Amino acid sequence: MTQKNGGAPRLLSGGNPQIPKGYGDEPVQAYIAALPGWKREAARAWTP
Repeated sequence: MTQKNGGAPRLLSGGNPQIPKGYGDEPVQAYIAALPGWKREAARAWTP
């Protein structure tokens, strides 16, 4: 789900991005890349 703001994912009320479901690593990496600030750093720390 994207908005008309250049294709960036819409952020939900908790600040997490809304990324379409999918299979494999691509949706996971898109989700992590769309996270704001400290959340992105924390997610990258937990990603193998």
